[in-house]
Amino acid sequence: MNMILFINCKSFIEILRLGFVFILMFLGTRSAPADDFTNLLVNANGAYKERNYELSLEYYNKAIEIETNDPFAYLGRGSAYEHVKQFDRAENDFNQAIRIGLPEKEMQQAHKELDLFEQNKPYHADK
Repeated sequence: MNMILFINCKSFIEILRLGFVFILMFLGTRSAPADDFTNLLVNANGAYKERNYELSLEYYNKAIEIETNDPFAYLGRGSAYEHVKQFDRAENDFNQAIRIGLPEKEMQQAHKELDLFEQNKPYHADK
């Protein structure tokens, strides 16, 4: 009787272990895009700070493919586009960040950038 109880207890523990592994795998696959998005934004911001705007654009583009409604990704990408003189794309991204919604401070910055674009359109058109 004790042997049967030991086997059943061992089987029960193994089933629990497999169930736990399955749950971890399931949760891991569900959180991976969020982790990827966060890592991509960190890399994009790092490349931007190092003035490697082309690389930052690659990271921002990949991040936006994962999360299309993050205003900070659009704000960062818009700033990177501005530095590589892709002003139409920068303007579109600033508008998209505003449409999605930003906190007040960042909203003011996006509006300020758009105002500058409006004032300098003839200058940007020549570039």
